[in-house]
Amino acid sequence: MEHFSYELGSLAEIEEAARYMQDRGVEIVRGIGKHGPGENLFLVFKDPDGNYCEFYAEMVQVTPEHPHTARVCHPSPGAAAGRAFRRAGRAHARPAQRRAAPALAGNEADGAADHAQYRRGGLSVRPRAGHERRPGAHRRGRAHRPAASARPAHHQGAGRLRAIRRPPGPPHGRWGLTPFFTGVHMQTSKFHGVVPAMATPFTRDYRLDEAKVGELIEGYIQAGVHGISVAGSQGEFFALDTDEHIRLLELSMRAIDGRVPLYAGTGGATTRKSIELTRAAEVLGVDLALVITPYFAQPSQDELVEHYTAVARATRLPVMLYNNPPRTSVNVQPATLARCMRAAENIVGIKDSSGDLTQSVEYLLTAPRPALLFSGRDTVALAMMFHGGQGTISPAANVFPELMVRMYDALKAGDHGEAVRISNVFAPLRAAWAWGSFPVVIKEAMALAGRDAGPARPPIGALGEKVRADLAAVVERIRASA
Repeated sequence: MEHFSYELGSLAEIEEAARYMQDRGVEIVRGIGKHGPGENLFLVFKDPDGNYCEFYAEMVQVTPEHPHTARVCHPSPGAAAGRAFRRAGRAHARPAQRRAAPALAGNEADGAADHAQYRRGGLSVRPRAGHERRPGAHRRGRAHRPAASARPAHHQGAGRLRAIRRPPGPPHGRWGLTPFFTGVHMQTSKFHGVVPAMATPFTRDYRLDEAKVGELIEGYIQAGVHGISVAGSQGEFFALDTDEHIRLLELSMRAIDGRVPLYAGTGGATTRKSIELTRAAEVLGVDLALVITPYFAQPSQDELVEHYTAVARATRLPVMLYNNPPRTSVNVQPATLARCMRAAENIVGIKDSSGDLTQSVEYLLTAPRPALLFSGRDTVALAMMFHGGQGTISPAANVFPELMVRMYDALKAGDHGEAVRISNVFAPLRAAWAWGSFPVVIKEAMALAGRDAGPARPPIGALGEKVRADLAAVVERIRASA
């Protein structure tokens, strides 16, 4: 499975692409929708080979006289124009007779009207005359563009209507990627609260249980959680192949259906793998990329900065670092997070599973701008939120999401005594995590609480009968105390 991203010159062309795909029965994974700081518009489909393809056009702020207008957006690294149409249609070429569309003449009233209809949900912005492109037109990251003498008069010279493009010259950065964000601070207010670190459901023969993904997510949302984290440590990302990983994100997006943010685990052992997963997650429309530190290689702090900067520059998504020293043998120091945030403005914070509350608070104190801080360990979740953290990506919320939401609500309401009481109710369950290999105890506890996610994948086996009986007693004690 591969993933491709292609620029189109206008919103009208995106509509044309959508009609073409629908007429031929191509699966539309994500319909035309808004995303990103400039409210870019996307259409995502799956071609006959199972590859994900994305068409996009960017809404770019231009001059005061012209509030918004559609512009050709730079392609993602490595994309080649026309391949998407050929993959989806096999013999597709642009229609010989294009729809007649008047040129965008730079009229203020026209621009304002187009922008108003776009804001109302219409897709009426028209393609620019003289900028139709042929398949295979862009090379080396630039789109085909007619010579100045061939362009309409209002597109010549300095130009009142400017497109944002990548600067000419050699590629930027170690991985040949240019930042998507320049002087834009991302909106992060929707990232807060209780976020279950969802266990990935498997069937008894260890296949991805696609039906159960939706069931689990629906249960969490009905419990009042504020987001869902998928394909993280509790989700056994290390046991998923790439196709399964992406399929899990796709199923999760469909089940969530925009009701809460999706935090997508997209980290890998290498920078290349992390970029591949992050870009695939972006195409599917997730809300945030949660990127664990590379494991096994044990990179230095300088190498972590290079790694996270490269991942962030490969995507429009907000990127959250994921620090889990017990599992990766790598610790992100507070100064390293600060350096990463200075290097890429879409790096927005960190999930800290170190259990070191002093370090967690230091992340907030040393960040160059307000940072997201989420706990990854239930033992310090409440304390971290007391000290300024926005939420918890919680293993225990897999088992008792309602109870974890009640703790968060009590904290936000100022009922600190009740929040502490509920946090202490979870103490026996937190202790039980050590009773078996990671993450089988959580899956067994989920089954005992009526949220069966199946087995953990080998080499992790099931709990013994005695341990399972002890765990059942813990689950019942918590249920009674709630």
